[in-house]
This record gives sequence, C-alpha cells and structure tokens, in this order.
Amino acid sequence: MSHRTSADEEEVSRSIAPDARNDAAWEDPSRHTEGSRSSTSDSKRRNAAQLAQELGSSSPWSQAVMPQAQIHDTPFGRDPTTSRIRTEKLDNVHSNTMAQSPQELDPPPAYSNLSHVHELPASPVTMPRRNAAAADTQGVVTQDTGIDLSEDLEEQEQDDRTPLLGGVERRWNQRGWNRWIHSAKTTRQRHCRLLALVIAFSFLTSLVVCAFVGVFQGEAGTWSPSIPFMPFVPTGPEYERHEMFENIHAAYKLHDRLDLSTTTGAIDIEIDPQPGDQPAILILSSQTGSITLRLSSAYLHRRHKAARAIHTEIRSLTGSVTAEILLGHGSFALVDTGTGTQILSILASGMGRHDEISNLTTYSKTGAQRVTLTSLGPTSDSLTNLRAEHHSFATASLDITYPAVWSGKVRAAAFLSNHLSVKGKDLEYVKQDDLELVAYRGPVKGRQTVEVISDGTGDLSFKC
Repeated sequence: MSHRTSADEEEVSRSIAPDARNDAAWEDPSRHTEGSRSSTSDSKRRNAAQLAQELGSSSPWSQAVMPQAQIHDTPFGRDPTTSRIRTEKLDNVHSNTMAQSPQELDPPPAYSNLSHVHELPASPVTMPRRNAAAADTQGVVTQDTGIDLSEDLEEQEQDDRTPLLGGVERRWNQRGWNRWIHSAKTTRQRHCRLLALVIAFSFLTSLVVCAFVGVFQGEAGTWSPSIPFMPFVPTGPEYERHEMFENIHAAYKLHDRLDLSTTTGAIDIEIDPQPGDQPAILILSSQTGSITLRLSSAYLHRRHKAARAIHTEIRSLTGSVTAEILLGHGSFALVDTGTGTQILSILASGMGRHDEISNLTTYSKTGAQRVTLTSLGPTSDSLTNLRAEHHSFATASLDITYPAVWSGKVRAAAFLSNHLSVKGKDLEYVKQDDLELVAYRGPVKGRQTVEVISDGTGDLSFKC
C-alpha cells in the first residue's frame, strides 16, 4: 500500500487535537504502513457513503420521509470546516488504537464517534425501524405495484398469531365436533326408541279397541260376544244428547225415546230395550263420526222378550255404521250413509202372517252394504210380513243375506253392474236376464217384496 499523502495528513491534522498529533505513536516509523492502510480504508468508506447519499437523495423515500434540508445533512454532506462534530469530544482516540495489528479489523473513522451517533440523522439508504404494532399502515403504497400494504401487514400479523392459537382452536373444534356427533347419535337413538314405543302403543291400543268394540264374525255377520260391560246411564222416558266434537260412549236403557247426535265425534252405545205399550224411538246421527250400536247381553239372554216395536233411524254422512237392530211388530228401521260402509245385523221377530208389516230400508252412495237378517223367534215362525229395500249408488256394492224361513218376493236389478246374483233354496224365478231378476218363495206369492237395487257399478248379491 502507498503511504499517506500530504493532503491526508493535513486533513487528519485539522480533525485531531494537537496533543494527539504529538503522541509518540505517530513518530514510530513502524506505524506508517498501518496508518496508510487505515487512510485507504477511510477513503473507500467515504466514497461508498458518498454514493449511498446520492442514491438516497434521488429516491422517492428520501423525498417523502426526510425533509429536504436534512438530505445533505450528513457527515459526508457537510463541509469539514462546518462539521458539528466537536474535536474536543474525540479525546478518546488514543495512540493504542492506532497500534493495532494488520490482522485486526480496521478501526472506525474519526467522524463516527459512537457516543454521539444518536445526534446524527438516519441514513437514507436504511428503512427506519418502527414498531409494527404502533406503525400507521394506512396509505402505504408501493412504488412499483401500487398495492396497499395495510392488508398485507394485517394478514402477516394474523399469520404470526396463528401458530400460538391454531393448535388450541383445532383441539377445541375437534372436541366440539366429537361432542356434536355424540349428541346427534344419542338424539337419533332416543327418537328411534320413542317412535318404537309409539308404534307399539298404537298397536296395543288398536287391539284393545277391537276387543272393546267387537267385530262381526263370518259371513252371517253375527256379533262378537266379547263385549265389555258398561253401566247404564240413568235416563228418563225420553233422553237427548247432542255433542259437537266429543265422543258418546255409554250404555242406555231404552224407554220411550233416545236421541243421540254428534258433529265429528263417534257414537258407541249399548241399549237395553224396556217393555212398553207404545213403540220406542231410537235416533242416532253423526256427520263425520262412526256409529256403533249393540244390544245388551241381558236383553239377548232374556227368555220372554217384550213384544214391542222399536223404530230405529241411523244416519251418517261420511262415517261407517256397525249396528244390531231390532225389527218386528210393525216397526221400521232406516240406515242411510254416504261414503261410509254399513255392517248391519237385523234381529227380526213378530213378522208372522198375522203380524203387522215391518219395513227395512238401507241406502248408501259409495259405501258398501253388508246386511244379514236373523230370526229371534222359533225356527217354525216364518218371516212373511217384511217389506225391505236395499239401494246403492255409484260404486257401492250390495251383499244381502236372509234366513231360510223368509218367504216373499225378491226383485234384484243392476243396471250398470257386471255382477248380478240371486240364490236361494226353493226359489222360483219369474224373470231372469242380465239387468233384472225376479223370484218367489213360499206359499203366498207376491204378498211382500224385497227389492235389491244397484244404480251404480257395484256388485249385487242376494242369498236366502
């Protein structure tokens, strides 16, 4: 390396105190090589700082962040004669610092006194370090892309916080998910068990209702004897009861008149006819409810039944009718249904040759009819004085059965039906074709007539 020039020595002489120049270290010839190298290093650093200052002063950052007056207010931008670095503060530069070996690092230049670094402004080349939490990121836009950096910084902060809480959140989310799955399984099992209990209860209830109400057995339509006992409601000679929505379920003694009706409720009663001089009247009606009528077992097992006429009238618009009806001694029975089916067991007595004529009428629009006539008297008594009409419309079918002791005339007509059947022992057919059939049975021909008429497409069947 070259030795110091006269200009370098003159500059050092102006910046170093006189007492430092008189130090013995400067007089030692062995220190010349080290001093020359230090001077060369200082020159390189000065040139690099000068270039960085020029680049920083021409950048947009220096214009936006640093005031214009401070761009050149650096140690390299000041005149050496006007430098604010006080020479008396450099008294810490001793000769021993200049006596370092060539292998050690170069000492810092004379102008970089570390005790006064805070007085110097920051270099324009280095971005000032600010707290990210306190820094105002609003409006910071890059020069090249023009993208707002505030969102990027917020995302970076969120990413920095994710490792701290992410594991805990994932664990809690997994626990909540497992608990939710367990709760859903438990709820589903509970619902399945509840549904099974409801189905079982409904099935058992249906069995109890069937056993309580009873059903007809066989084609003859005989009533089931397994009917529970019901206490009779105390009534006078005439009793009426009308309900809107409630069901009527009771047992009554029929004296003179019994009138029961509902709008939507069902009627399920048991009657015990009482003796009397005048005919008794029984009226049952419901709009949409079903009607069930039974005779008490006490009356059926009574040896000497009262020879009393009972007029029965049963009407239901959409409900079905299942009834035991007493007929004879000049009484009448009327059963009229709309869409409901009819299952009737007619218990006949007092229809001999010398008795008054009894009348039986059944109507149905779309509901099927199954009517069975049974004699309560001795087998030798004939059922002669009976006038009956069984009429159906639309799709209602007719299935009529009379006992063998019945005698009279039967007329069956099916104008739209494909099936017309009239069968019986000792029947004499007078007219027989696809639409109408007329037959007689008994010694007295043409006295009373039973008409079975179908004005719809339902099947027609008469057996006697």
